Amino acid sequence: MIKKIVGFVIFAALVSSCIPNERVIYLQNKEDVPELGLDTLIQLNRQEYVLQPNDRITLSFYSEQEQSVEKYNRTGSVAALAANRSNNNQAQGGSAEGTIAVFDLDKEGFIEINTLGRVVASGFTLRELKFELEKKIREEAGVKDILVRAGLAGIPYTIYGEIRGGGSSTIFKNEANIIEAISNAGGLNINADRAHVQIFRQYPDGARVHEVDVTDRNLMTSKFYYIQPNDMIYIKPLKIRELGAGSAGLQNFSLIIGTVSSAFIIINLLGNN
Repeated sequence: MIKKIVGFVIFAALVSSCIPNERVIYLQNKEDVPELGLDTLIQLNRQEYVLQPNDRITLSFYSEQEQSVEKYNRTGSVAALAANRSNNNQAQGGSAEGTIAVFDLDKEGFIEINTLGRVVASGFTLRELKFELEKKIREEAGVKDILVRAGLAGIPYTIYGEIRGGGSSTIFKNEANIIEAISNAGGLNINADRAHVQIFRQYPDGARVHEVDVTDRNLMTSKFYYIQPNDMIYIKPLKIRELGAGSAGLQNFSLIIGTVSSAFIIINLLGNN
C-alpha cells in the first residue's frame, strides 16, 4: 500500500511539472487557417506611428548645396550627428549632401530646429512631418530642392514579468515586432503565460492596455504585432505556477522525492518495531 502511495505522489509531481508545448511554441497556426499556412504570404498589418511628446526622431536634410541645409542640424537635441556624403550622393543619384541629427520632442510635442524655431511634430506621422518640414523650408528659406527624411531614433520599450532579461531597452530600427522585443530581452521563462501578454500603450489622450497571444500566428495580422515607442510589455505567469508547476515544480521535485523517501523509511522502521 505504501509503495502505491509513493508511486502516486511521484507520478503526480511529474505531471504537475509539465507544461504542454502548445503553451510554449510561438506563432502556431492553431486553427490550420490556410492563409497562415507554411510558405503562404501573410499580409502584415503595419500602422503608421503618430508622434507623441517625448519621442526621439532622426531628421536628415538634403540639397544640392550643402551649406543650405547644414544649419538645420546645429541645434536641437543632437544625440548622433553624422555626414555620410558618398552614400547620400549615391542614394540621390546626384551630388546632394546631407546630415543626420537626432531631435527630442519636448513635453508639448515641439522640436527645435535652427533658424526654423520651434516646430510642432506631435500628432504627425513621420511621413506627414517630412512633408511639413519640406514645405516650411521651401517657403521660409527658399531651398527649392530640399529633401527631408524622418525616422525614429530607435524604439524604446520596457518589458517585465516572466522574462529572462527584463527592463528597459531600445531597438535601433524604425520597425520591430513583439517577438523581436521578447528575443532582445533574452526570451520568456518556462512559466510565462504566452497566451495573455499585456501591452500598455500610450496614446495622445492617455494609455490603453491590450492583450495578445504570442503563441498564435494570427497575431502577425494584428496591429499589435509591431511594438511602438514607450510600450510597456508585461509577461504574466501561468496560473499553474501557483500549484508549483513549471520550473517551480521541477525545482521542488527533488524535495518531494526526498521527503517521501524519508517518510517511507520512517514508516518501515516503525512498522518493524
